[in-house]
Amino acid sequence: MSTVDGSRWTLASGKQGDILLRVETAFPSFARFSPYIFQGLKTSADKVYLVKVVSQNRDVVSIENGLNEKAIIEKDVLKPVVKGEDVQRYHTDKSQNLFIIYPYTVDKDGKAKIMPSTQLEKDYPKA
Repeated sequence: MSTVDGSRWTLASGKQGDILLRVETAFPSFARFSPYIFQGLKTSADKVYLVKVVSQNRDVVSIENGLNEKAIIEKDVLKPVVKGEDVQRYHTDKSQNLFIIYPYTVDKDGKAKIMPSTQLEKDYPKA
């Protein structure tokens, strides 16, 4: 629930209220993330699509997927990924070092659109 000025109400008091206010101040709410997260990834083939960065050299990285296939790709076309089991109440474990190739652009409204193949070839030829 929000107030007239758009700020959030906190319906907690005492120690719990103090902790909640500190967390709300220190970390952004999910509503402020862009692009809008409406569903997690559903690759149906994580071993193929999720990659680990093995090494990096300026603008390119060496990656490896779950099938031990290796490639060199531009690091800017990768986005970090966490799996559901890595997201806890107060902590997100990013130690799995997982990424996905993300050939999309995000418009000013936060909507993702597939990148035209001509732009992908120009900006990310290794991808």
